[in-house]
Amino acid sequence: MKKIGLFMMVSLTLAACGSERTAQDIQEQSSYSPIASLDSSSVTESSSEADTMLVTNGPMTEIGQYVNDPSYGKLSLVKIAIPETREEVATGIFLTIHSVKLINFENIPDSSAYNASTYVGISGKQGYDLQVVYTVENETDSKIGNTPLSKLVLSDGEQITRRTFVDETMSLEPHSKASNQIAHVAIPNQDITSVSLYLEPTYEAPYVNIDAIPVEVAF
Repeated sequence: MKKIGLFMMVSLTLAACGSERTAQDIQEQSSYSPIASLDSSSVTESSSEADTMLVTNGPMTEIGQYVNDPSYGKLSLVKIAIPETREEVATGIFLTIHSVKLINFENIPDSSAYNASTYVGISGKQGYDLQVVYTVENETDSKIGNTPLSKLVLSDGEQITRRTFVDETMSLEPHSKASNQIAHVAIPNQDITSVSLYLEPTYEAPYVNIDAIPVEVAF
């Protein structure tokens, strides 16, 4: 999977929210352009009394861990689920959810306000980012389009439609797949117990919508 240089911080900082790319990204800092995998850090802690929850090398994997990112401020892991489930959401189309991480962004500096707003959807000094690492497979004999995760519904009923896609594969040829895609979605609060994730794929020739069932992930 290719990632944009903008969120390099994200992958370098949020490795805590990584993928393997779920297993691999979770141990390497995937240099996300503006926002690839915002959950890992390679910062060296010099204090002899280092906070045990401060991540200075690698991804965040435990609730309460955090990263002091030089670009985006303090990033804390609030919730994490690693279902690794592969489900057929439509005939011949499979969705695997590798990991879902809820990350709290705090003290976002003014210099990063544009990137945080544009690529993560967070405005202001603080906000919540839901990072989903997933793989889409097209086992049909036709090319399909609109293959990124398109929307999600939170456990409180809030529906969020995605508008920005950072280096995610937008279509798939027959019998191909896009592995370890990373989706970032800003959500209103951290008080959720699950999330339903939706694909809304289409056949491209002729153009036809494909009905796909959602995949629910519980925290």
